[in-house]
Amino acid sequence: DYTYTPQNFSLKFKWPVTVATALAESLNVPAVKTAHQLWTEKLLKFLRDDLRMTALKKSSDFYGLALTLGVGDMSLYQLTRAFGVFSNHWEICDLKLYSNQKSSCKKVIDSKYTDMIEKILSSRFLRFPAFPMLSNLDFEDRFVVLKSGTSRKFSDNRIVGYTENFLIGVWVWNKDGSPMKWVSWASGAGDLFKKIVEELEPKTQGNLQQNMISYDQEVWPYLQITNPLESSVYKISNQIPFDYQSLALQFATNISYDSFQRQINWKNIEKTWDLAPGIHVISLILSSQGEPVAKSQSHITVELE
Repeated sequence: DYTYTPQNFSLKFKWPVTVATALAESLNVPAVKTAHQLWTEKLLKFLRDDLRMTALKKSSDFYGLALTLGVGDMSLYQLTRAFGVFSNHWEICDLKLYSNQKSSCKKVIDSKYTDMIEKILSSRFLRFPAFPMLSNLDFEDRFVVLKSGTSRKFSDNRIVGYTENFLIGVWVWNKDGSPMKWVSWASGAGDLFKKIVEELEPKTQGNLQQNMISYDQEVWPYLQITNPLESSVYKISNQIPFDYQSLALQFATNISYDSFQRQINWKNIEKTWDLAPGIHVISLILSSQGEPVAKSQSHITVELE
């Protein structure tokens, strides 16, 4: 018998989490569990009738619980229009192609729920574990509400979101529908989304309190490898001396420490490391008075051109 066994994008299981954490970090398992409790038929009806996702033409039995993870075919227009519910504060509106075009709107969700989701999806603080600082989906100086998504077999990835003035949808895929090797939200749709946001929206002059990651240890101790970022892919060439193809290892933390160790594949290194082909584990260990107090890891791939 076939048993549906959804996994998170990281392929790692997390212990019980809050709704805010599950949504902000884009965890798949909690989403599927919610769909199970809600019933797929109700979810499909809401998507079709209220959010106008008419591309979902199959039955709820056809989609199953995977519907909540985007198993159904969907145009970027319909997906972006549906996400506009949050920017329009409870109304879904047809997107206007011209400035003088009238837009048909309909109330579909109570504003208290859309406001709650907006607060979650605009918070750097909540997104931080899944979307690292300095990554393409980290916006320190702009108000941005966003959600990432990846289709089955990594055949595409997309970002939908909005700023103070713009609703934005980005979709990246291979024309032949083949899986995009080593292309995730960070290097695919996320890269384009960040460039679009920075081109359209100036830096916010006000105080974006929800975008501030606190350095107060009592709020949330953290340790983040900021370079290289998780799942980064590097290219090296035989035409260039390997000694000139190195990587600087950097991190950010609010944890008190007096010494640290940088490791590549569990071997200590200095600040820089000469790139070598293969899949590598980057480790960082903070210590205080000779005892480890925090550890962080990331994984990178180095390919030979």
